[in-house]
Amino acid sequence: MVGKGVQVKWEQLRKQNHWFDAIYNACAAGSLCGAQLVEEPKPKQPKPRQTVYQMRRADGTTLIDPARARRIRDRLGW
Repeated sequence: MVGKGVQVKWEQLRKQNHWFDAIYNACAAGSLCGAQLVEEPKPKQPKPRQTVYQMRRADGTTLIDPARARRIRDRLGW
């Protein structure tokens, strides 16, 4: 317009920007309060799996008698 100088006009690109605004404002407020992200603890390494021959009952005996298992394998031809 003549005589009014430079005018800045904003155009809305998307109608739904509420979530972005809310996240941005929450991050800015947290930063002003001194909030920081903490490092996640590393997940524990899983224990190595045991074979059935390595597993033991509460009394300390093995679940499978290796000698008996060997006899059965021999009989079946495995």
